[in-house]
Amino acid sequence: MRSSKYNIHFNVDDKKMLYNSLSCTLVEIDEELSAVLNKLEMNDETLQAMDLDVIEELKEYHFVIADNFDEIRYLKYLNQSNTFISRKLELVVAPTLDCNFECPYCFQKCDDTRMGESEIEGLLDFITYYASAKKDVEIRWFGGEPLLEKETLRKVTQQAKEICERNNVRLINQITTNGYLIDEEIISIFKEYNFGNIQITIDGPPEIHNQRRRLKGVEKDTFGVILSNIKLLISNGLEVNIRINVDETNYMEIIPLFNIFEKEGLKKPEIYYGLERIISRPETKSDNLEGSIESVRFGKMVSEIRRELLFRGFEIEYLPKPVLTNCSANRINGYTVGPKGDIYKCSEKIGLEKMSIGNVKNKDFKNRVSFLGRASEELLFTPFENRKCIECNIMPLCMGGCHYTWQKTNCKNECSEFKSGLIDALTTKYLYETRLISEE
Repeated sequence: MRSSKYNIHFNVDDKKMLYNSLSCTLVEIDEELSAVLNKLEMNDETLQAMDLDVIEELKEYHFVIADNFDEIRYLKYLNQSNTFISRKLELVVAPTLDCNFECPYCFQKCDDTRMGESEIEGLLDFITYYASAKKDVEIRWFGGEPLLEKETLRKVTQQAKEICERNNVRLINQITTNGYLIDEEIISIFKEYNFGNIQITIDGPPEIHNQRRRLKGVEKDTFGVILSNIKLLISNGLEVNIRINVDETNYMEIIPLFNIFEKEGLKKPEIYYGLERIISRPETKSDNLEGSIESVRFGKMVSEIRRELLFRGFEIEYLPKPVLTNCSANRINGYTVGPKGDIYKCSEKIGLEKMSIGNVKNKDFKNRVSFLGRASEELLFTPFENRKCIECNIMPLCMGGCHYTWQKTNCKNECSEFKSGLIDALTTKYLYETRLISEE
């Protein structure tokens, strides 16, 4: 028996902590157990001195493994199973690439193309094809700004609901929107079709946000409108995910922004917050964007901010999650459909027609062998040929990162933010949960 290569030892004050990045389990251990687990191998004498229940628990959470257990092979199995075995269609739909905003870091190449009747018909055929195969259907509306096409959203969602009901599968509706166009009519659509995970971006206090998230060709207060619309969503029982895009120009304004949220009564369990790094993307207008932060530095920058916000009572994403495949683009039933009906494996490629793998109007997705052949680049992406990844003790939390970025940087993808920020995040978890226990 031996220690897992994915074990990470660290201290919180005088406490010894142990984390395993494959099981995502954090435990507090004593000095004796820490010394044992820091050894590469455990002999019979060491094991005999340990409590059997402790050994079984260590095995259950992958802290210790059999001598002949190949962790890389097991992780590869989990990765490939997650890639090729799926009970759900993960579909991103962009009814237009047009937008009422002109954000300087946006990666989309905006144009005013809209989905027409033939594209909608093809999209519904695409949904029917998967629903009839007993796949649940998850639709995330995207853009451009999807609420510019609210009638398309309503029509497709209504018919997708009917398709899923006929085939006895679930329909999961989500949307990414700038939040400016939300009104009572939109609210009624969201409520009627059970939209969840309504993601809206706010990038700082008004003076910052209004510079970055600005209306196209007009100087207006977008911050105040979006804040009011978020309150409208919450008052109607809808869950909101507020995303803050972070770079060098606004990270010092994050705490002042949350002070506003708290003052406005937006510290609620229905609102989930996430701090996300702005990435300079190839082949887009955000390429070589000034102010973008290198991933590992980002992890260190935001760790203390996340801790403060968590302790203040905000629901904020701060812990890593197991990543068996990096995103839906790397799973067999993950697709994006653009306004012309083009099908992509990756939502970052919307509008780059040379990168499409088919079109819903042509129904070529029904020729499964040919269709999956064109999708093979993303499906066969693997970090297991990269020595840097193979040797990394947080590989299960990253799995090599974004495939599209790998493509465009000749395999020089940045490491996960948790390469530098993991210990801080785990320390936050321990301190937060310890405080909750002491308050009970």
